[in-house]
Amino acid sequence: MATRFRVLLLCSAIVGASRDAVSQAYATDRGVWQPGGGLSLGHSKVSQTGSEQIFVNVYPAVGYFVVRGLVVSLGVPLSYSNYWGPQHGHTFYYGITPGITYYFRHGPHRLYPFVGGGGLIYWYRGYERSNPGVTFRNEYSGWSVQAGALRLMSRNFGIYGETYFQRSHAKFEATQPFSFSNSNTQTNYGLQFGVSFFIY
Repeated sequence: MATRFRVLLLCSAIVGASRDAVSQAYATDRGVWQPGGGLSLGHSKVSQTGSEQIFVNVYPAVGYFVVRGLVVSLGVPLSYSNYWGPQHGHTFYYGITPGITYYFRHGPHRLYPFVGGGGLIYWYRGYERSNPGVTFRNEYSGWSVQAGALRLMSRNFGIYGETYFQRSHAKFEATQPFSFSNSNTQTNYGLQFGVSFFIY
């Protein structure tokens, strides 16, 4: 009797372990949440005017794997800059960036290459201390594509790097003591890095 009981316990343990193995979720599986984001600090200078600026950008985002390897996401980029030269002041922008990303590898890997793309909408506000009362605002709308790789450091955490290309149309308006408006098309590209978390 005792022997049969031990056999039943052993069989139950094996079945339970097999079920756990089958139900094991991986980073790019359907139903996984992917919060994360990045941070960048920088300095730029316009040689024609002598203007300089320092800036900080943060871009939190959250994604959800609707099918294995394919994540839909929504980002909320934020940026602050302070500039000086012929004029000096500060600017702030915020926006939303819906997108999709596809990861080429699935299962228990460490490195996951990916490609992605999406839309972008930014609202941009600024104030010039060198001309008191002058405020301005921009609105950007456009699209972006990116490609890179994610490196899992643990089951729930990874770091990524990507190269990106953005194309956007900007509308510019300034207010008192003078008022004018303008528009242009902008192209941006570069590298960025960030972190991702995985909630199973």
